Amino acid sequence: MLTTQPPLRRRLTIAAATAVLALTFTALTSVGTASAAPPSQPGHAPKLAPGAEKLQTAPKPALGFRTAVDGPADLTGDGKFDLLTKRGAEVAVHPGSGTLNNAATFGAPVTVKTGMSDRRWIGRGDLDADGDEDLLSISTAGTLYIAPHTGTFNGTATFGTEYQFGTGWQVADLVVISDFVGSDPNNPLELDGRADILFRSTGDNALHLYVNDGMVNGKPTFSYRGKVFNDYQVVRQLDMADLTADGVPDFFTAMTDGSIWLFDMFADQDSSGNWVGKWYTLVNAPNANSVSASVVADVDNDTYPDWIAQFPASGELHAIGNSGNWDPAHPETVFELPEHVVGTGWNVYDTTT
Repeated sequence: MLTTQPPLRRRLTIAAATAVLALTFTALTSVGTASAAPPSQPGHAPKLAPGAEKLQTAPKPALGFRTAVDGPADLTGDGKFDLLTKRGAEVAVHPGSGTLNNAATFGAPVTVKTGMSDRRWIGRGDLDADGDEDLLSISTAGTLYIAPHTGTFNGTATFGTEYQFGTGWQVADLVVISDFVGSDPNNPLELDGRADILFRSTGDNALHLYVNDGMVNGKPTFSYRGKVFNDYQVVRQLDMADLTADGVPDFFTAMTDGSIWLFDMFADQDSSGNWVGKWYTLVNAPNANSVSASVVADVDNDTYPDWIAQFPASGELHAIGNSGNWDPAHPETVFELPEHVVGTGWNVYDTTT
């Protein structure tokens, strides 16, 4: 029993329009408690933007393709998921052990970047499909920077010289780097291994999508594909992972009311054979707002994404594994015991991703 922070399952029930165009590119009950499936489109959740519905008419890839969706987010080159943090001016990698094993889950931090005190956001993603995740960041002035991974984990030499990639990004928050769709607009659900950029614009509170079209002269190129969701002001945190095991990333969203929902774009089919998206409740408790960072990734190398939550009050980092079983009737069972306290003293980090 923890004395500094009640266990996660006790506090959480597992249950840009004009602004976008300015962007330039250069536990309360235990885990597994049964509950009725929530409505397909709860009133307080965002609605899919009309343009995004075309994704639901595209052919969905075979389940065997999901390895490309949830492969290890690897920064050290050993095939295991690693965490990335920012503390003041320094960015560090916490090497993963490939297991959920309490304090042994992640190793000691290794500084990989300095001089980052002006960055209000950092993220990571494989922009060039080489298997190594690159470093992205946005400055307080709204400049987007990219530091490509060198292919070798070697302290501050892990990432190459960063370059300015775009301006006007002060309107972007809830930025997520994920291989969400492929670059072929006629076959978007065949993922290409290149990370795309999704973000909420403070100009219209919609979630927008820029698709990675590949490398040109050593730098990634992106094309704007429009809005994915409207009314995204009710979301306070966003991550993406294939929790439903259907080959396509799902939206793992923490709402401003403290609940956490998952949106599956391919939950059902209508009479015409088009896919219909649904929202599912995973966590429903106002004190879920005590989580300052939420990461969904395959920590234990079983191909299923686990959940990591950071609690600033106690400084603890908690993780809970994936059951390997997605049941739409009981979505809360996607995560299972045991829960692990995988770190302490994490309240010193500005960002965990």
